Parts: sequence; structure tokens; C-alpha cells
Amino acid sequence: MGIWDKLGKVAAVVVDKAPEVLGKMAVEGAKMQRNALEKQGKQIRDYEEKIKKVEANSHKLSLEQKMKLQEKKKELESYNQKVNSVGASVKNGEVLYDGKSINEWKAKWQGIGYLKSANLTPYNKCVGLYRHRVNGNIVYVGRAIELNNGGFRKRLSDYRRESDSARKHESGKTINDHLDEIVTDILIVGETEEAIKTTKLLENAFIGEYNPIWNKQNKKRY
Repeated sequence: MGIWDKLGKVAAVVVDKAPEVLGKMAVEGAKMQRNALEKQGKQIRDYEEKIKKVEANSHKLSLEQKMKLQEKKKELESYNQKVNSVGASVKNGEVLYDGKSINEWKAKWQGIGYLKSANLTPYNKCVGLYRHRVNGNIVYVGRAIELNNGGFRKRLSDYRRESDSARKHESGKTINDHLDEIVTDILIVGETEEAIKTTKLLENAFIGEYNPIWNKQNKKRY
């Protein structure tokens, strides 16, 4: 098989067939989960590489193939914009959240001590994630996204109140029942609306990462 035949196969199979991958990603939009992003991100990486190979030999393409190549490049650019619009991106097959991988975010967790007595005042303007540990095991991951209403301070102090403001769901009741045992860590994402968007994506990512048992007690987020 000659170079032209190989190039023709790439143009026909990759450039013409790959767009369904882009279409699937575009339809899922903000619902994209980490596993789906990683799997499809690798496909997109391969697609990008093949487009580059086709482009490197564009002088051997027919006018029609050149037009198709430009069309697929635009579709790829559109896909990347859609992914970036929900706060995530894919680089070399790895999902990035606000430019950081899940492992980079993982390194930013910081302990604040026992939930029952932790000083929450320094975090009343921050949004992000919190995780509860019992006997060293991560049992719950939640998000604090009330940017203009107390941030972490508001969200975590709800569990300590005498009222049932944070105990409308089974997991909230469980957390309140174990206040003496829970050690809490927080992951500060930022102090902006964009940080809220990133926090929501990271919440799904870390729940998938840790598979905490108390998150399974109710499906609604609160």
C-alpha cells in the first residue's frame, strides 16, 4: 500500500468517522463525568494526532479532502470549547479541572480537625469540597458553594446546629450523629463563581475516587 493509499485511509476512516465521538461529548455537556472524559479524551488525543498527520501531507489531498480536513478541525475546536465551558479539559488523555489534574487537586486537601470543634471562621469566604473521615476512612464527600453566604463556615456549621437544617437527608443525620468521631478535611477551590463550577465537577470526581459510604445514603445533594 502506497503513501497515498494510507493517507486516503486516514482521511476516510479517521477524519470522516471520528466526529461521532465529538458529537457524544457535545451532547453530554455539563453532565460529563470523569471516567467518560478520560476514556473519550484518549480518543480525542488520537484523533488530534491523526489530523496532524493528514495535515502534514495536505499537499497530497484532493480539494474535497482538504475541505473535509478543515471541517473536522473546526469540529475539534468546537468540542474543546464545549469542554472548557464546563470547567474541565482533556490534555494527553488526562482530565484537568481548572488546569489541574485530580492528583494535583488531591494534594491540596488540608485538615481542620474534628468537625465538632473545628474553627470555621477563616473559611467563610471560600468555596470547595470537604470530606469527613472516621477512623481514618473517608466516609463522606460534600461541597460548600454558598459563596456569598458563609462558604465552608456556613456549610459545615450546619451539621453542628441543634436545628435540622443540614439533616433533611439520611447522610446529614448520620454526620450529625457521629460529630464526636468525624475528622474533616477541606479542599479550597477559590472565591469566585468559576470556583463554584469547578467545585461541582470535582465533587463528582472525588466521590468516584473515594466511593464514600455515606454518600450512598441519599442521591440528592444538599
